[in-house]
Amino acid sequence: MGATGTGEAEHALAARLAEQRARAILGLHVEHEALPVDPKLRTARSLALQVLAIEVLVLVVSGVYLYFAYRPASSYDPSVLPPAVRLSHDVQRIHRLTAVLAVGTSVVAGILLVAEKGIVGWHRLAEAVSLPLLAGAALITGVLLPWDQLALWSVEVGTDIKGYGFLFGDRVRFVLLGGSEISLGALRSGFAGHLILSVGLGVGIFLGARRLRRTGPDGTPRA
Repeated sequence: MGATGTGEAEHALAARLAEQRARAILGLHVEHEALPVDPKLRTARSLALQVLAIEVLVLVVSGVYLYFAYRPASSYDPSVLPPAVRLSHDVQRIHRLTAVLAVGTSVVAGILLVAEKGIVGWHRLAEAVSLPLLAGAALITGVLLPWDQLALWSVEVGTDIKGYGFLFGDRVRFVLLGGSEISLGALRSGFAGHLILSVGLGVGIFLGARRLRRTGPDGTPRA
């Protein structure tokens, strides 16, 4: 009798949870009810968010450095390049690699969120895909930023143009990027989009970590 009663209770709970998810997806009102949460999945998602936060911190530090000290790629032997140029190239490689890793980490965090709580309503789906979308968009816009050459309005002997400070001046006429001529306005838009998406990714990580801290091990809100 005890085994039968337990089986019926589990079946009733599964049916109730399925109905709750269906009603949430349809946009119907659902009363709050604690859903079972696997502690291992919760710990894994917390770890993924921590790793993602570290990756974003590396991207911020390297991105600020490149804004002021970016140098275009050179065909010369790296050993004959000045130390500042070699350092800029090394930071670029670190920035690109970390950006790719951040996309992968954000995808893992989204998958763990779905595995932990399921897709209960469109808000949960948006929460699961927001970080991967932001990270991917930031990566794409970042690929468009490294310039090769700058066409100046006038020749200035002895100048040493580096970084992206020229975006907010009138010294540059257009930019050569991968052999293509890009207007200064287009590069400004790409830079602004990359910055906004990166900030959005940081805010998303903060909100995800904040929500994780405000819930208990069983997924219910802390008192």
